[in-house]
Amino acid sequence: MMTEEDSDKRDTPAALQQEDGRYEGESNEEGLLHGHGIVEYADGSRWEGEWRDNIMHGCGKQKWAGGSVYEGDFKDGVPSGQGKLTMPDGRIYEGEFMRGQPQGKGRILKPDGTIIQGIWQKGNFVV
Repeated sequence: MMTEEDSDKRDTPAALQQEDGRYEGESNEEGLLHGHGIVEYADGSRWEGEWRDNIMHGCGKQKWAGGSVYEGDFKDGVPSGQGKLTMPDGRIYEGEFMRGQPQGKGRILKPDGTIIQGIWQKGNFVV
């Protein structure tokens, strides 16, 4: 969620083209990516969501070149908080993330309808 301080830092729309991708969105007075923006990378990966001082931070959607898609909360550039990760093989994890891994309460829905629900620690199912 954007705070008043975050919205005060927004300056102008930005469009940047770099060797590995293109950014369109908001930036702050220092020229850092800040606010809502979209990055499309040369390898097909894509991020759409909130930025804070050049780091993905807040709510967003990340699509990786390999086909995985994460939608939810980011903190300091990685999935942290509530989110949904859809994997290329059709499995879906919904629940809590910390530092980019399932952590806490969550569930996996498999393509065959099987549901695994419980507690996760550092990406591994515990109970």
